[in-house]
Amino acid sequence: MLKLHSVFSDNALFLHSSVLDVRGTCSYGGCVSAEIVKDGEVFSCGEAIADSTGKFCVTLKTPPASFLEYTLKVRVGGEEFSAENILFGELWLASGQSNMEMSNSQQPEWGDEFKSFLSQRHIRAYYERRFAHDAEYPEEPLEDFEGEWKTSEDAEGFLLLSALATAFSKDLFDFFRNCGKEMPVGFINANRGGSTIAPWIPDSVFEKCPEISHKRKNGDSWNKMGELNYRQPSSHYNYMVHPLIGVKCRGLLWYQGESDVRAEQTEHIYQKMMIALWECYKELFSGGEDERFPCICSQIYPWAYDPSVPECYTGYLNRVFSELARKYPGAFSLVPVCDLPPIWTYHLDNGPIHPAHKYAIGARFAKLTWNVCYTDEDVQRTAAALDGVTNYSNVLRLRFSNVGSGLYIKGNSVRGLYIRSQNSVYVPAKCKIVSDCEMDVWNPYIEKPLYVAYAVSSAEVSTNLFAGEFPVTPFCTEFTDENGNIEIALKPWLSNEYIYDFIYEQPMSKQRKRAFSVPIFKPCADSEICYDSVFQLSGRSLALFGEGESFGAYVTAKQYRPLDLYNYEELRMSVYNSGELDSFLNVYYKEESGDENTVRIDGTAKEELSFGWERVAFDLSKLKKGNITRLDFCFRNKENKTPVANIDNIELVPKQ
Repeated sequence: MLKLHSVFSDNALFLHSSVLDVRGTCSYGGCVSAEIVKDGEVFSCGEAIADSTGKFCVTLKTPPASFLEYTLKVRVGGEEFSAENILFGELWLASGQSNMEMSNSQQPEWGDEFKSFLSQRHIRAYYERRFAHDAEYPEEPLEDFEGEWKTSEDAEGFLLLSALATAFSKDLFDFFRNCGKEMPVGFINANRGGSTIAPWIPDSVFEKCPEISHKRKNGDSWNKMGELNYRQPSSHYNYMVHPLIGVKCRGLLWYQGESDVRAEQTEHIYQKMMIALWECYKELFSGGEDERFPCICSQIYPWAYDPSVPECYTGYLNRVFSELARKYPGAFSLVPVCDLPPIWTYHLDNGPIHPAHKYAIGARFAKLTWNVCYTDEDVQRTAAALDGVTNYSNVLRLRFSNVGSGLYIKGNSVRGLYIRSQNSVYVPAKCKIVSDCEMDVWNPYIEKPLYVAYAVSSAEVSTNLFAGEFPVTPFCTEFTDENGNIEIALKPWLSNEYIYDFIYEQPMSKQRKRAFSVPIFKPCADSEICYDSVFQLSGRSLALFGEGESFGAYVTAKQYRPLDLYNYEELRMSVYNSGELDSFLNVYYKEESGDENTVRIDGTAKEELSFGWERVAFDLSKLKKGNITRLDFCFRNKENKTPVANIDNIELVPKQ
């Protein structure tokens, strides 16, 4: 009985001006003929003999890109099969885990307007059924698996498809339209939430690659892992990718890595597995020997994992993508996402690990893909990356590559930029862009800084350094092959901004993390606080009001932002109304015994500033190392004066 693999079916979109290996099964030894037909005219045809198991493969040339609807006809003996309404255009493989899988139904922009917008474009996608986490996964690759093609004329059919890949296809379609080369665009929706990289790599690749062979499947424990069956090596390749063989794609869209943050980054295993995956998929799906088959990768979004995960492992895994783009230009290109605020579908029980701006990320994928594959102009073919560092006494000059039209900062000052002092502490850095591709970085209290880091913390969101059309790639010059564990104690209280703060919930005994935009400072007893843009030096200050003898505001230590004040000589801040008040800090320690104690540090006026403002310093040099849980910024009336103070420009002076 003649049967084609599911991907060769009605409403398909195949890669134009390439080849198509039509695969299926029939009776043993059958002579199979196949042809691509339009209005009775045959564009290409071919024949093959079914093997001893009835499998066959007929190779056909595919037509140029157009909106013409073709028919794929396959015959053997007296049997015939036809796949109708076939288009030929640009086709991409969209793979990865939940951030690639995240559907249109979970996007704030999904609605009648977007669906109407989508239906006016010739976009198609192939959707495959998913196995449950604890399902019986095939130990060997399947020849065929259930799936169907969706068309944008039926926008509701895209409801469960990848939002990122949908937006990518829509924008890529518009790029072709705007340059007068209209053609259909589509994607294969092969992705699975929660998956590590290993399930996407065939067992034969593990077997041939000694560096990753230890990650190969264990047949003795196959399908004996319960809810973790879906993470078995080669599992998703076996049922979701292998059945696609025969279809050609222009390249790979990849958004994965969150489930590998805890893995062997210090050995660069993930990088080796990415290279193995790309080489395998290129061999299977590229349209010809000269095809580059680019892999467009998203970096993973900053996210605070459990305390067992080192603070900057998210940044370390992101560095893998940066290294791939640097080592293999043209093969790997990079889409940073660290600048995006954590917009997420809380009402759908998602967290910020699943940012809901997939249409914005899809637009970046489309723009980068256009630059990589479809234009000869001198444009960015990957995001800007750190290319070198020169030390000029107390200033580090950073040099970047792939800057496009040049470096720039969105906002008044850069966020997420740090330099390391001699005592191994990373402190916020100041910077100045000195050319299209160079930037000076320093801290006024650090002599001869050693290292520089940008956007590598797992809790650093909404960074704002850009170059050309894309954000600058996160970087850290202290990362080496042997050292992937650095610590950057975030101190959002040094600025006057809100922060996306991680909040822990424990419903049904299962801990979850959420992030909300909340003020870092909280009022002390009998106090009130607010942000003030009138009495300020930097654009906005923190105003404090009291009713009792003393008043103030405090900050608390959290995961990834400890109060490591013992690493610093001094805290300095500007205070409005300082002359009428006594300033002091309360530093709260929690001892190993569980007891708490408080250290008070009085402020000393250092310098008069503009009218009403004074620079006040607090000596931290005698603080002992320990678990500091809270820091109070306090004021006390001297002579029953107005209980009001503003604080601005808080700085820490590190120990040298």
